[in-house]
Amino acid sequence: MILNPWLLLTVTLYLTVQPSECRIAGRHPHSPHSALQRMEFMYDYRKPHPCRRPCIEGQPPMTCTYNFHIEWYYTMSKACFDCPYNVTDCGRLHCIPADGMKRAITIVNRQMPGPSVDVCVGDHVIVDLMNGLMEESTSIHWHGHHQVDSPYMDGVPHLTQCPVPPRTTFRYRFQADSPGTHFWHSHTGSQRGDGAFGAFIIRKPLSREVHGHLYDHDLPEHVMHITDWSHMLGIEMFNAHHHSDGDNKPPTILMNGKGRFKKFRVGGGTNVTYTPMEVFTVKKGHSYRFRIINAGYLNCPVELSIDNHKLIAINTDGGDIRPITVGSIVSYAGERWDFILNATRPVGNYWIKMRGLMDCDERFTSAFQAAVLKYEGATTEDPPGAVDYNATRTTGMVLNPLNTPSNQSKSTLITELSAVDAPVNDIRLRDHADLKYFISYDFYGIDNPHFHLSNMYGFHEVKNSRDNHTQQVRTPQLNHLSFRFPSFPLLSQRDQIDDTMFCSNMSHNGCSEEYCECTNVVNVPLHSVVELIIIDEGVAYDANHPFHLHGHPFRVVAMERVGKTITRQQVIDMDKRGEIKRNLDSAPLKDTVTVPDGGFTIIRFHATNPGYWLFHCHIEFHVETGMALVFKVGEHEDMTPVPNNFPTCNNYFYNENDEPQHVDNDIPLLEPEHVDNLIPQYRENNQNDNTPRNAEPQHRDNAIPRQIGEPIHEDNGIPKHNSTKEYEETNTTVENENNETVEYIDATTEHDPDIRLAKTQTITPHLGENANKIQPENFQRIQPVVNTARDANVNIISNNINRSHNIERINNTHPDNMGNYGNRGVADRNNNNRINKTYIASPADDIDIVYEENKSKDKVKYTIGGRNSPNGINYEANNALPTLPSNNQEDNDDLNEENRNTFPSSNNENRFPGIHSTNNEENGFSISTNEEGNDVDILTQDEIGVPNNSKNTYDTKDENILNRWARSISKSIMGSENKMSSTSLIIAGTSFVILLIAIVFTVYKACR
Repeated sequence: MILNPWLLLTVTLYLTVQPSECRIAGRHPHSPHSALQRMEFMYDYRKPHPCRRPCIEGQPPMTCTYNFHIEWYYTMSKACFDCPYNVTDCGRLHCIPADGMKRAITIVNRQMPGPSVDVCVGDHVIVDLMNGLMEESTSIHWHGHHQVDSPYMDGVPHLTQCPVPPRTTFRYRFQADSPGTHFWHSHTGSQRGDGAFGAFIIRKPLSREVHGHLYDHDLPEHVMHITDWSHMLGIEMFNAHHHSDGDNKPPTILMNGKGRFKKFRVGGGTNVTYTPMEVFTVKKGHSYRFRIINAGYLNCPVELSIDNHKLIAINTDGGDIRPITVGSIVSYAGERWDFILNATRPVGNYWIKMRGLMDCDERFTSAFQAAVLKYEGATTEDPPGAVDYNATRTTGMVLNPLNTPSNQSKSTLITELSAVDAPVNDIRLRDHADLKYFISYDFYGIDNPHFHLSNMYGFHEVKNSRDNHTQQVRTPQLNHLSFRFPSFPLLSQRDQIDDTMFCSNMSHNGCSEEYCECTNVVNVPLHSVVELIIIDEGVAYDANHPFHLHGHPFRVVAMERVGKTITRQQVIDMDKRGEIKRNLDSAPLKDTVTVPDGGFTIIRFHATNPGYWLFHCHIEFHVETGMALVFKVGEHEDMTPVPNNFPTCNNYFYNENDEPQHVDNDIPLLEPEHVDNLIPQYRENNQNDNTPRNAEPQHRDNAIPRQIGEPIHEDNGIPKHNSTKEYEETNTTVENENNETVEYIDATTEHDPDIRLAKTQTITPHLGENANKIQPENFQRIQPVVNTARDANVNIISNNINRSHNIERINNTHPDNMGNYGNRGVADRNNNNRINKTYIASPADDIDIVYEENKSKDKVKYTIGGRNSPNGINYEANNALPTLPSNNQEDNDDLNEENRNTFPSSNNENRFPGIHSTNNEENGFSISTNEEGNDVDILTQDEIGVPNNSKNTYDTKDENILNRWARSISKSIMGSENKMSSTSLIIAGTSFVILLIAIVFTVYKACR
């Protein structure tokens, strides 16, 4: 019994601290390490992931878990030290040199490209995306992975999921069932163009690779990320282009986040150095599989070639094709290509050249870049010859050329390739599709209100800037419609869809002259074959657009550039006349494809994956301005059920008629009919009650008391609040035992139907107009003042908070002394620490209880007095009731659960055992306490040493918390003894030392 308090505290602290994380060290919720160790663990990409392994037939799948932390970062940061003057420093951890130009970037795990997800087909992938972007939401799309049976993991904000808010984590979980070269990238704003992308490779066992016999090595380090690169943030470039005269032309290209652009002069002389290029190492006589990923975000197709080497293309977008040998491969934003390189040339270094096309060509920025193919045994010197834009031109066969008609001797279109996995019974290759849609587009000179306002700065009203840069911004649209994302995800919150929010027709009258914007959703029956005829009218610019379809692969059955321009109707007529030749034998399988300017591309997909799937141009500026639409495949009952606890989001509009869930903390809870007869806002102590313990009281009228019979109303726009249990108030007139008419309020619930509070008792003198406090003579310092009357429940309320402390009505513990005038105050600390006090008054007394707030949170002082008694009793108790805090929000939060008192039924006489009374006849009071196990001292007049005829107040404001705690512990150990025995002192001291050792040990163990 002596050691109980110490042992309990020791064990509690040990169990609390030992398994917890060391928050002082700033631990990450997903890492068992300290902040520094977490940074090393999260961002050290040199450590290979265990799922990066050879894929073996029959091997069981693995569960591959990754932690992605997306954040703002900076190129050429302090982590780069003396880069590029000391090239070794450019390879330091967290150093991202890019092309030598400093700029802000958005990256994952301080890598650019981000961490590679390299798994075997059938593996289970788990990626925890933690958003550290401070003020921006984010998401990740798994480009090329079709998310069969996992459509909620597709990563499109407001379509398949809510955007991931800052400082939150979203878990992507799916099975890797789409083998091939893919990549992941942010699908939010311009984050992909700012660096948020990485490889996603799903490998097959070599025995299942149809081209496995053509190469010796398929190495993770032979993945080529190509991206166009600018020297300002994507959002800055977007705004400059759409709201002023800024351009949208990338100045350079990067290979795996590296490249040369800025010249660094050595020692101020003529010698220059650059940031390092990417180097790919091969061994003479071996064959290697390389994987190209075009992660570009602007209209900058890239042509790749390798000096003195041929490229053997074997796969595109995960679909195997019959090998074709070419001199260069053109890739568009979102496309992937796999090729085989035979290292048969003399040992040495060879240029890998990249030439920008379209907005990156010689008309604009002449963007180019180079990397190095290094044979083992070669020097570290650059390959021979200089590299510039002109040097990147090739003379060999070009695969996937830009805006080129078919049947050209020096080029091969997509439709001229043959798939090796096209089965004879593939219904996508039937003569006729089930559905056919014509989708035409161009850049239109209309007043898009996002960028041009008619009669102010309309499209035809603005002029070129002084440096002759145009300020007219044309709008790219599909069928003259701009896509507007809804306010909530259509897939995960489909029960909220109103069909009127969609424009399901593929075209609208009048939209060719005026700007039209809507959520364009096309309904597709499940299991149907859909043919899309995508038409680039080619009126504005000599452009080119790559289109990407989510959720389904498609066959590219036709592609042709007809002329400089073409109309939608011309293509329709050509199709009717049978002039469009379709490859229905072995059309290649892709998910991203380009459409030639002044021409068309025809694709077919089999709608077998129910859900809402985005179809859009993969040029970031174009999709951001609405160049997209959505295919709804199947009906809602066909779609996979929404995962449990999946995040939701939508618009919110405050409505004054809505009843708020919470109120501000500065609104008092006082709402009496009479202060004598306060109706308490309470919750019954019902074990079956599922109402949250922090539910708010049901009335909030700014503490302005209502008159008798006045309905609950709204004051200052603050509506009545409905709690879980509401009273039904009725006015009742009855006769008392003296045949006097008494008016009652019936405030009953189904749990306590006998509560009736008299309304016509004595009206308090302590509240004036607007609830101003009037100071009675027998009180020294007054906070809120309340009178208790017979059978009344009392709320004690502080001026500056909205917390109430309930004094609970009890039974007649001593009927001879109490009659019906007993009142008891109970502090219920979640029913774990119940403190009972009974104030017993004679019928002649009118009791006043005054709460005096104290700055010390653990001390409460009450003054109890009666109008008919000459003296008031003043006492102070340690936590006699849950202490009312000051305007400290932390203090308020601490009391959310503590000050929820419960009210027993009036006929439960044995609810508080162990209570006895000590009567003080002169004052007309008895202060009844729990003699054993009471955690709080109640100091009576005898203990304080104040005579009965004195009104002095015992005050211990100078006594600190430790002294009162020690006194409480001392009393609990020794009972009524005034001195501790030497044995008790030794035991207590030993326990205290053990406690300190336990705390130090557990904190050390948790934080080491």
